Amino acid sequence: TYDFKSSTMYRLVGVINHSGGTESGHYTSYIRQHNDHDGSRSESNHKWAFANDRNVEDWDCKKIPEECFGGPMMYRTTSNNGGNNGTSNSYPTQKMFSGYMLFYERVTTDEKLLIDQKTQNGTLSKSYYDLSAVLKSSMNS
Repeated sequence: TYDFKSSTMYRLVGVINHSGGTESGHYTSYIRQHNDHDGSRSESNHKWAFANDRNVEDWDCKKIPEECFGGPMMYRTTSNNGGNNGTSNSYPTQKMFSGYMLFYERVTTDEKLLIDQKTQNGTLSKSYYDLSAVLKSSMNS
């Protein structure tokens, strides 16, 4: 059995997303910015940004599953047919965008100890920092 407790932890720090097909498309980036002034890389001292050609804007990393994982989605259309009461239709389709390349950084031993300590006292959710819980449950099922 694999020892998740002593395994090295990594944190996601960037995603290059591709939208389009195999013949053409567009690339965008999601970047975890380090806003630390003391060199600590603390989880409370960071923001994410979305970069799209000429624009860079703040971005909520909770959107990663929605905006960076391919797969099925419901596409919604609304038609107005000349009146005020438009009709809305939804149909299943495949997302035309997906994470193309992921960037990680290794979590230092000191950071891992701090994360473990804060997880045990209930101030942090371990699943946010460590995918080992997800991996364990998938291996056991």
